[in-house]
Amino acid sequence: MGLNVEESDLWTSSLATAKFVHTQRPFGTAFVIGQASLHEAIHNVGYRSDDRAPDYVVLGETQDYSFDEMTTAVRLIEKGAHFVATNPEPTGQSRSVRCRVVAHSRR
Repeated sequence: MGLNVEESDLWTSSLATAKFVHTQRPFGTAFVIGQASLHEAIHNVGYRSDDRAPDYVVLGETQDYSFDEMTTAVRLIEKGAHFVATNPEPTGQSRSVRCRVVAHSRR
C-alpha cells in the first residue's frame, strides 16, 4: 500500500493487554493462552508465568487451543484469578463457527 510504518508505531492487542495487566498489578503473574507474541508481551512488562495461583488468566488468539489449558484456566479463574481476553471477536478465527464467550472475574 505504500505506507512506511515503524514497528514502534504498531499497537497490538497483545501489547495493550500486557500494559493493562501491568498497570493493574505491576510485575505480577499470569497463566497465558495464546500466540507467542502475547506470551512475549506479558513477559516484557515483567510478568512471570504461573499455572498454580496467577494474578491473571490471559486468553488470546491461537491456532492451538488445548483442552488441558482451557481446563486449567477455568480452574484458576474459579480460584480467584482475574480473567482478561485480548480479542472480542464473537467467531474467533473461523467464519463457520459462531461462538460468543462471556466471562468475568469474581474479584
